[in-house]
Formats: sequence, C-alpha cells, structure tokens
Amino acid sequence: MDFVISSGMAHTCDIRVDINNEKRFLEVRIIPISWLHDSEQVMIIARDITRRKLVELVKRRTLERKEVMVREIHHRVKNNLSILISMISIEIFKNPIPGLRIAMKDMENRIRSMALIHDNLYISDNRDYIPLAKYLHSLSSVIVGTLGETNIHLTTDLETLEVPIKKALPLGLITNELLTNSIKYAFPGHQPGELTIRFNRVSGTEGTYKLSIKDNGIGLPESFSIDNPSSSGMLIVKMLIEQLNARLEIDRKDTGTEFHIYLKDLKH
Repeated sequence: MDFVISSGMAHTCDIRVDINNEKRFLEVRIIPISWLHDSEQVMIIARDITRRKLVELVKRRTLERKEVMVREIHHRVKNNLSILISMISIEIFKNPIPGLRIAMKDMENRIRSMALIHDNLYISDNRDYIPLAKYLHSLSSVIVGTLGETNIHLTTDLETLEVPIKKALPLGLITNELLTNSIKYAFPGHQPGELTIRFNRVSGTEGTYKLSIKDNGIGLPESFSIDNPSSSGMLIVKMLIEQLNARLEIDRKDTGTEFHIYLKDLKH
C-alpha cells in the first residue's frame, strides 16, 4: 500500500490465506484514490481464485506426469533398440558368410540411427524436436567408427536447427545410407579418404535448407541412377527423399561424389 500511495500506480498480486481453517487463494488489486493530485487513500479489491489455482495445479501435475511418462518411453525404446543392436553384433561376429555379415552390419547402423533419435529425445527438454546438428554429428561419427575405417577423415559443418522427430529420423537414415555407401565403394582397398557433411540454409531462399554429403573417392559408376537403384540402401534413400518432399541432386566428379538434398518446411 505504501508503494501504491507513493507512486500512484495500481498493484496486483496473488496471496494465500486461511479462512475458517481452509486455505484459499485471493487475487488482490490495490488501486490509488487521488485527492488533489496526491494519492492519500487506496481501494482494495480481493477476488477468490481458489478454484482457478486448483485447476492450474491439477494441469501442472498432469503435465509433469506426462513428461515423466514420455521420457520413460523414449528411454525404454532406446534401451530396446540397444539390445537389438547387441544381438545383431553377436550374430555378425558368429556368422562366417561375408555377404550376410555386410547386410547385417547395414541393418545394425540403421537401427543405431533410430536409437540415437530416442537418446537425444530422452536427454532433451523438448520431447518433440531434435537438435539436428548434434544428431547428425553423433550419427556420422558412429557410422565411420563402427565400419572400422580409421583412414577416413570426417568433417562436419552443421547449422544449428531444431527439427521434429518425423523429419529428423528420415534425415538420419538418409545420412546413414549415403555415408555407408561412400565408405564401402568410394575408397576401394581401404585407401584413405575424406568425407564431408554440411547442413546449411540456402541463401536467398525462405526456409530452404541443404544437406550435402561429399566424398573424394573414385566416383559413381556410369550405370548408377537414383531412379533405378540397384541396392536396398539407395532405394531407401529414394523413398525417404520422396517422403520428405525433398529434391536430390548428384554432382559426379572424377575425384568424388556430392549428394545434395534440398529440404523445405523442416520446422513443421
């Protein structure tokens, strides 16, 4: 009241009081009453807002329980996928057939890209969006590491952007397939090489981003066509690009290949 009288400004606050041994919430508004340009009196209006406060409390507790439940779901999904990865790894170790081992390793990396999504969602404050730069950096490092190619240098240049899980997962799978394809075929005989991943906004456009995956290997064969993919990995890439309503450009060079994926509306 002293502040209201001295400043001439109204003040509103919520207080909790005991009325007949019952806790009640009141919204109190203190209004100055001017007399000869000086505030000498105040008018106090108190409104019982107990019901509103209790509804807000129930909503907050319900939201907190939902957050705990969603966090636990992502944690369990991540753990189940990790168990599946371990089981596949054991089978790869036990299986003597090279072609089957390669196929199982590809499947392991696809599952790993999904597990990383749930890992990011579990530790994130936002359960609906993924920090794409962190996700793609972790994913690409894991892929190069699990394929055992220590002679391949990986470089990333990734713009920070939060994207929904429905966009992050196909982008992760596309990255997995293109990186795996480069490591397998661009550097025959375990020759050293460089891989570069970039994700940036396309200048001069509104909301268009470009994901680029580049290698300095031997280049694609003349027979390669994304419209008629010969491998399951490239078929997956084609389907996921269509799912994202994106556009793919392939830059063929004598000393490497660049895949450019143009994407819009990534935030929705």
